[in-house]
Amino acid sequence: MLLFLLSTLNDEEKTKLEKLYNHYKNLMMYIALDILKNKEHAEEVVHDAIISILKVINDIEEIESHKTYGLVVLITKRLSINKNKYEKRRNHLPADVLEYIADEKEIFEESVVCNADIKDLVKRMNELGINDYEIIMLKYYYGYTYKEIAARMSITESAARKRSERARKSILNKMVKREGEK
Repeated sequence: MLLFLLSTLNDEEKTKLEKLYNHYKNLMMYIALDILKNKEHAEEVVHDAIISILKVINDIEEIESHKTYGLVVLITKRLSINKNKYEKRRNHLPADVLEYIADEKEIFEESVVCNADIKDLVKRMNELGINDYEIIMLKYYYGYTYKEIAARMSITESAARKRSERARKSILNKMVKREGEK
């Protein structure tokens, strides 16, 4: 996802993001570690925070201002708290459910990583129906939860999960089919 977002930035925005990351990376990691107490989870939060900051990079005027500092701290804390809540809930799920969730996510991410051609991914996403496209964008680009997606689309949470699963599988199948044609 980060590669996709970076490909949409111009050189000035990329430079600004790089400076911001270099200036605040230690602070972000400190905040995330303080809340999560787990290095791997903290690194995920810092990655997600960079993606969130990327979405508002044009609104940031000065890298070393109090306003930017506050934004970075707020985003990192919010994401760390959400991750902490998620991990606590996740630890209470049965092992077979956890395995299913991990398999679905791994299949989708593996297809994207193996086929690093962003244009192909975008093309396959554009072939999706409007509802499937919207769910994929809301979930993986904007970071909405299934509950938030369900409320936004006036469907049940389980319907949002199922549509997301079908859309991911559709993209995966199209990309696998494309690889088979080569």
